[in-house]
Amino acid sequence: MTKNQFITSLAIFVCLFLVGCNAGNAPSGMSEGDAKAAIANMKPEDRIRAIASSPMRQADKDREYAKIEAESGVKASDVLKGGAPTPGGG
Repeated sequence: MTKNQFITSLAIFVCLFLVGCNAGNAPSGMSEGDAKAAIANMKPEDRIRAIASSPMRQADKDREYAKIEAESGVKASDVLKGGAPTPGGG
């Protein structure tokens, strides 16, 4: 095997290896609509915890808490008492 054949074989091997490594990419996450639908189907307590742990501005969080309180009667202050929010936990 000549030097050029070796380099060509090595280049082909590297290309095939990289293509094979790229074949198992992780699936994409939820769409925004899917995420909103999932949150809408949560219990009020879990929705409050999810909102509390989100990166929303506090004014937006307070507005969402008020909507949940009006719809369900569950108070965000009662849910969030005693520590950090735990989304999905309870």
